[in-house]
Amino acid sequence: MAVGAAKERFARQRPFRRDKALKPCLGKVPGLSYPSGHAAVSRLFALLLSDVAPARRADFLARSDRAALNRVIGGAHHPSDIEAGKLLGDAVYAGMLREAAFRADLEKLKALAVKR
Repeated sequence: MAVGAAKERFARQRPFRRDKALKPCLGKVPGLSYPSGHAAVSRLFALLLSDVAPARRADFLARSDRAALNRVIGGAHHPSDIEAGKLLGDAVYAGMLREAAFRADLEKLKALAVKR
């Protein structure tokens, strides 16, 4: 929901729509570019998983960054779309952590997590 609202507000076109010479390997992905929803969601999940398994935080964040960068390489996003998506993912997760019900569920999830 936050991504869609931000995309509508900024209405930034995807790289291949701005530069007709670009031929995206992901195909001509529909919709707007800024911020990247893939970057926002992958960042949010990386943060969630980091809270469940803190020892793997660097791995989760690196995978999230790679997933987001692949959207740039594939021609679906500008690099700044990715950075904005990551910031949005951070902000949404911070908001989730302010909710008592979410924190309670997170604690239950941590208790269920298999420790390595």
